[in-house]
Order: sequence, then C-alpha cells, then structure tokens
Amino acid sequence: LPELLAWLTRGHVDEVLSQPGMLAADVTVLEEASSDGRIGVMCSYRVSSLEAYEAYQASDAKARFNAEGRRFEGKVSTTRWHGRIALDSSAR
Repeated sequence: LPELLAWLTRGHVDEVLSQPGMLAADVTVLEEASSDGRIGVMCSYRVSSLEAYEAYQASDAKARFNAEGRRFEGKVSTTRWHGRIALDSSAR
C-alpha cells in the first residue's frame, strides 16, 4: 500500500490532472478491508466532459499509466466506472 500511495500521490495524479479536461482528483484509503484482507484505495477524477475522458483514455499519459502500473499486478485489482454527476453538493 505505501508504494501504491506514493506512486499515486507523487506523480501519477498530477500527470492525469495535466491532461486537457481533467479538473480534480481525490485519493481515498478505504477504512474497511475486503473479505480477503486487502485494503482499498479509491481514486476519483472529475473530468470536464465525456470527450475529455475518452481523449485521456487514448493518450500517451494513459499508456504510461498502464506501463507503470504493471509493477502492481497481482497486488492490486482495479475497477473503472465513469458516469455523469447527478448532484454536486459542493456547488451549493
């Protein structure tokens, strides 16, 4: 977990946020372990549009993420979702 958090917070997130349309990110260490004892880390990104998200997915930055992230294979599982925010309470 420390190596993953260091990678996320000392470079990867900044690189993602440098891409067009990437607005903000949160990295959260989950309090509950999974049923097999693994600790979860959730990264949430705010993106200006679906087009910006798709452009990031096709970018060199995403390719670098895939290459760099290989060192965590077998230690980390990832799940990705994307969608539209139905309520943004921070805008109130």
